[in-house]
Amino acid sequence: MRLLGVEECSVLDCICQALDLVCPKENTKISLSDVKKCKQPSLFFNIFLNIQKFLDHELKDPFNNKEGEVPLTDWEKYAAREYEDLIADEELNKQYEYEDDFEDDEEELPNIARSAVETYGTIG
Repeated sequence: MRLLGVEECSVLDCICQALDLVCPKENTKISLSDVKKCKQPSLFFNIFLNIQKFLDHELKDPFNNKEGEVPLTDWEKYAAREYEDLIADEELNKQYEYEDDFEDDEEELPNIARSAVETYGTIG
């Protein structure tokens, strides 16, 4: 956590937070059924296994979500980012597209070739 520039918390604090989150039947152990019954099982696992997601949860603004609005899942967040990247790539490609001017060039080419032959003569 020190490398991420976040104040460190003790293991005891993490365990207390996990116990408060899960509210196990027995005070000495957390069972799988306790984790399944809690409202945020992913947060329970993130406390111990995924520091970045745990910090994202801890540091998010609680007033950011509008009332009644369901927060996005990790998959929905990923899909939204990928969609934004796809749209940005398409916009970038549109900037470099050009119109097909080949038909006009075909009409001008014989005139250019004719004038070159008249000026320089034939090869050979």
